[in-house]
Amino acid sequence: MANKIVLNEAETEFIVFIGSSDTVEWSFNIKVNGHKLVSSKSIRFATSQLLIYVNLGVYIDEQLTGEAHCKALLPKLQTANNMLA
Repeated sequence: MANKIVLNEAETEFIVFIGSSDTVEWSFNIKVNGHKLVSSKSIRFATSQLLIYVNLGVYIDEQLTGEAHCKALLPKLQTANNMLA
């Protein structure tokens, strides 16, 4: 590949953003190189540029409420708070 970007199909997920009042169950069958991608209710947002992987530490949920990010962040904050106490 010309730009050297490689997709790891085994670790790749997708998310469908929905409104807060939507209760529709989506059914997608997305395959990349024969590997079926898994749908998730929340994902960790990361990026890679020039072969440098950057974990931005941001979790995004399907309704964009921020709940997934708060749930991921809370244990880290509690640990830091306990260290300071």
